[in-house]
Amino acid sequence: QASAPTTIEEKIMSYTYLITGATSDVGRALIERLLQNAPADTLVLAQGCGDLEKLADLCTRFPGQVRPFDVDLSDRAKVDTFVQVLAASAPAPTHFIHLPALPVVNAKFKAFDQTRFDRDLEIQVHSAVRLCRAVLPAMAKARFGRVLFIQTSYTIGCPPKNTTAYVMAKSAIGGLVKSLAVEYARFGVTVNCVAPSMMETNFFIQFILLARSGLLKASTSCRWMYFMQIQYRPQEKIRTKFFLRFSQAFHQMTMKRNQMYLVYEQIG
Repeated sequence: QASAPTTIEEKIMSYTYLITGATSDVGRALIERLLQNAPADTLVLAQGCGDLEKLADLCTRFPGQVRPFDVDLSDRAKVDTFVQVLAASAPAPTHFIHLPALPVVNAKFKAFDQTRFDRDLEIQVHSAVRLCRAVLPAMAKARFGRVLFIQTSYTIGCPPKNTTAYVMAKSAIGGLVKSLAVEYARFGVTVNCVAPSMMETNFFIQFILLARSGLLKASTSCRWMYFMQIQYRPQEKIRTKFFLRFSQAFHQMTMKRNQMYLVYEQIG
């Protein structure tokens, strides 16, 4: 005779993952890992913006388990509509994983682009606040929830030069994570961050190509990225290695059974 479930996680019949920025390289790698050998009723609510075709392969491989949504997170009205659509058409998320951000721009502060920064704050921070306000009450009521954010190793110690906008936005995410982690721990809801170093994403490759072409002035940060790319070029599986470690960190934190306040896992 099977034993009765003893934890809240064991009592939950299925997981629903809300993943914003799901069309990114990291997002797709994460979805693949989460759905491998997952129960058939596991559902991923995958947000992208004008690029849902990137999810086509995952939708084919995991039929009925990946539900794509095309939402511009820089538009508050569209985020609010997204929240309403989710409430009306999808199970309450048990997990919320927030990945989106504009690519880091290497620029001195005197060339600070206020308009771009404001848009990045909408995508990274304001949308996160709106979505957390939507999903956290149900998680707290269920006495179970997992909220995960991507930050950056730039916020740990001294950041590279000329990354002011990026560091400010990611620091705001860090503040949100710490505050929510403390507030919701007593409800069985954990809020965590992963702070990775450089990963070989499509953006990384484009950045290196610009540096090589001379179209991008080589700052300290750029030279470091170029050096890392040179070092790892012979290793064709470096992308798999980085993504595997990254998705493992997310996966391990989604499986945590203890009520932790905060976990920063730096990967690099």
